[in-house]
Amino acid sequence: MFVGIPILAVLLAISIIGFPVTIFLVGLFLASLFAAYLAVALVLGQLILRRFRGEGRGGFWGRIGALALGILILAVAAFIPVLGPIITIVALMMGFGAMTLQIVGSRPAAAI
Repeated sequence: MFVGIPILAVLLAISIIGFPVTIFLVGLFLASLFAAYLAVALVLGQLILRRFRGEGRGGFWGRIGALALGILILAVAAFIPVLGPIITIVALMMGFGAMTLQIVGSRPAAAI
């Protein structure tokens, strides 16, 4: 899906009828990449805060703090000359995969 949606959008953009679908797919893809980045940032921040602070004190503001810490770490890591883009792509792929597993994993298995 990470590669398939942009390819499908390009193929649909060729036709006049598929162009509005292309705009919708590109918007949906960009929104899902943003959500994937936030998901990885949240998990990264929670792992680091749990390492230093322990298991307690979660709550809403604890998650906001973990998200801010994760975004800060990913943003700083993105500025590393060679590894920055690699870290960003890996983070996006991990977040996209986690979201896909969350959606697919919640469906009941098909009977064979």
